Amino acid sequence: MIISKRIQTIAGHIAFADIADIGTDHGHLPIFAIQSGLATRAIAADINPGPLSHARRNAASAGITDIDFRLGGGLDVLQPGEAGTIVISGMGGRLLADILRAGRDVAASAGQLILSPHLDVPYLRRAVHGLGFNIFAEDMTEDDGKYYNILDIRAGAPREADYGGREYLLGRHLLRTRPPAFLGYCRMMAARYAKIADDIRKAAPLGSAGTAKLAETERLRDAHNEV
Repeated sequence: MIISKRIQTIAGHIAFADIADIGTDHGHLPIFAIQSGLATRAIAADINPGPLSHARRNAASAGITDIDFRLGGGLDVLQPGEAGTIVISGMGGRLLADILRAGRDVAASAGQLILSPHLDVPYLRRAVHGLGFNIFAEDMTEDDGKYYNILDIRAGAPREADYGGREYLLGRHLLRTRPPAFLGYCRMMAARYAKIADDIRKAAPLGSAGTAKLAETERLRDAHNEV
């Protein structure tokens, strides 16, 4: 079983030995976490029976018996306090935020939430703060040409000062720590927004909507260029 760099990086942030992996897919995270000594027991949940069956087979092949497999969506599969670390990854930030809202009591009972959305990350940062949680740390990794954010949210973390717009866009902790993947991501996005801006200009005359879109695209280009 090949463990992706994304999964390994997420696992490296686990702070508690009892974990729950929501949307476990093929079970790579809990299997790797137990094999590596990062967790002693795990709950692996998925809304689809096919991937969950695959996860069971992977665990059996690896000789792992300390995983409780559960069929279900979101945090409905957990009772408050069942897991010290809850991992939710492999989905968009808006869906992830909806899961947190629907299962806020369960989420608040965990010592740590590890959230790894593949899009709408600024939206998720705002939603996390809107739910009263604090972002303890944030990381980014590059895996097979794609970039993945990893938000580490801890119970009892010090109250954060209010974020500014740039911090919601790019991540306060990433702006401070500047990991290599983050710098690569910013270069990629700056180039992408520059090309979009050029394409908008070529569509002149722009009109009010086009002018507004160009201004927003240039703002995003500049924000990533300034990192």
